[in-house]
Amino acid sequence: AIRDWSVTGVQTCALPICILIALSINNWNEFKKERITERDFLISIQNDLKQDTAFLSSQIKNNKYRLSRYHFINPKFQLEDEYKVEVKDTAYQLRQFTSSPRTFGPTTGAYNSLISEGKTSLITNKELLKKIQEIYEVEFRSNELITKRREEILLQLHWERRLEIDRNPYLYPNDIKDELFLAELNYNKRYVHFYLRQKIRYKTMMTELIVLIDEELKDD
Repeated sequence: AIRDWSVTGVQTCALPICILIALSINNWNEFKKERITERDFLISIQNDLKQDTAFLSSQIKNNKYRLSRYHFINPKFQLEDEYKVEVKDTAYQLRQFTSSPRTFGPTTGAYNSLISEGKTSLITNKELLKKIQEIYEVEFRSNELITKRREEILLQLHWERRLEIDRNPYLYPNDIKDELFLAELNYNKRYVHFYLRQKIRYKTMMTELIVLIDEELKDD
């Protein structure tokens, strides 16, 4: 009878223990899936950032050359030494100074998926999540406004002054007799100068974020 009671007791106690073990295994599996999803999102965001920093490097180089060229033919335009590059060819169509080079539009696919799928809670490092959100929600939104304003300035200058530009395609700024046109051209380049500083700032922040994501991935 004692043996039967013991067996019955073991059997009675085994059921909740099995349930707890099963729940623990299920929770662990769920946790593991979430960590895999988190890692996938971080890797995707990091890849987008790497792609954007490469594009920004090209743009920064192009902007420095355009501004250096303009400064060379118009020394009155102030340009810091850190932004100056060697200018080999000074003959340049004036219309090129009012044309619009490619603008920076960040790659947001991975971050948009993270938001639209409601997966931000999966990012366990909340400081890292905060920095990611700052880049995409604050800095890149600011970039949209800056880019839009730059395009408006270029478009206005290009169309309002198209006759001067088309009739005198190789004029240097110092040869322009219309002081208002020269002032507008200088304002255009000052804004490009401002945009260049912003691009350098974006690239620095993105590079730092890439490193932080790397460190987070190594800890997994």
